[in-house]
Amino acid sequence: MSIADGKRALSDLEPLICDADNMADVMYTLLETHFATRPDGTYVLVEAEGRRLLFLAGILAEMAGKVTKAYYEAVRRNAS
Repeated sequence: MSIADGKRALSDLEPLICDADNMADVMYTLLETHFATRPDGTYVLVEAEGRRLLFLAGILAEMAGKVTKAYYEAVRRNAS
């Protein structure tokens, strides 16, 4: 089955998986930038960076959900 007919084969999942992996890398980089070194007390994050981190977390969670759903649909189709 192809993406064109609304169904995904396992091999069609590569771009979705790679996008999610790249987004996770961007989020990790932002987290590392702000939290890699221990502060003298409290971590401080400006509002704009906090919003970026929350946005990335939401996008990454959405991507992970899409990957998971597409994977299990493809597995069920291949098992039939």
